[in-house]
Amino acid sequence: MDSPGLQSTEINSTGVFDRAETRMLFHNAFDLYGSLDRQGQVVELDGSIFEKASADPSLLKGQIFSETVFWQSSENTAKMLQAAIADAATGRRSKLLLDFRASSDHKIVVELTLLPAPSDGGNIYFFAQQATDRGSRVEYYKEEIEELLFAAENADIGLWFWDLANNKIYSTPKCNEMFEVPAYDKLTYDRFMQAVHPSDRERIAASLQKAHLNGTRYSEEYRVVHSDGRVEWIAAEGKSFLDAEGKPEKMTSVVRRFTEEKLAAEELSLVYDRERRARDEAVEANRAKDLFLAFVSHELRSPLNAILGWSKILLTKEVDAETHRNALETIERSARVQTKLINDLVDSARVASGKIRLEFRPTNLYEVVKVSFNAQKPSAESRNLTYEFTSDS
Repeated sequence: MDSPGLQSTEINSTGVFDRAETRMLFHNAFDLYGSLDRQGQVVELDGSIFEKASADPSLLKGQIFSETVFWQSSENTAKMLQAAIADAATGRRSKLLLDFRASSDHKIVVELTLLPAPSDGGNIYFFAQQATDRGSRVEYYKEEIEELLFAAENADIGLWFWDLANNKIYSTPKCNEMFEVPAYDKLTYDRFMQAVHPSDRERIAASLQKAHLNGTRYSEEYRVVHSDGRVEWIAAEGKSFLDAEGKPEKMTSVVRRFTEEKLAAEELSLVYDRERRARDEAVEANRAKDLFLAFVSHELRSPLNAILGWSKILLTKEVDAETHRNALETIERSARVQTKLINDLVDSARVASGKIRLEFRPTNLYEVVKVSFNAQKPSAESRNLTYEFTSDS
């Protein structure tokens, strides 16, 4: 390497390495290595990992290391790397595990070590190895994974991983418990579907198949029926992944029992529904009362007009005995009708309280029509309109 820090390791062939040997040593020992200035810009960059990325690391000289495309697997990755570089610039050594983005769909887990810059203003040196070179990622993260599983168990959350290529499901004991499978038994697709409520099976099967084929996320709520008849509600979220050829490869999921929340939500929905119906009934009752009052007000005006009309005729005109008698009878009937209507108006209070009592009786339609005719006759005569009433009885 051309950096001053590495030149200090180069001595003659009698004992250690010249420049080419130093580069070969680093190339064989690390998948990624190089140096940065104190601002995090690339001074030297190399490593066998770039062969997998099909990239030329020399083109990255002068660029901000944390902003290069290889660390854009997630927003946090770039932030974590930039923070570690800042620590190294202040004299602190850093070691962190990151995803190196070899391509758009391939990430490599690397353990990156940054050596602090010398106090005289020298460069920051770094080197990295694939974490999988020292065992599987699960094995590397064994302690952390155990803590995460413990936290998931305490939170009453089940986890499962579905190897779609080999049709194998790996699940946690809590996950098995939710589907009434012994804690350390194998959870299979058939056992899972057998536990799902018959009314939900077709929907869940279609949702899983869609996620498998498209490599998408899925989120579902469904019921699980236990052997004792107990029904539990399960909320599931997960994601399916496709391989390089676009075939279903794997699927992960988180399942959580939320029966109490579901029942509480259903009960709350029923309460809202009852309140809505009660509100609608109250609105309808108020509308009916308004219609009733409008009708009564109109009916009060009709007999009153008859009383005033005939009274005016009797006071201002000379009429024969028959007309005089008809006028008085009309005034009397109108007064009685008005009295009845006033009583009905009082009964509106009983309507509001639900204590009104209706009595059905035969009605003489002849009298109803005749009263209506006599009530309107004065108004018709005052306008010089011919207004007659004829009947057979």
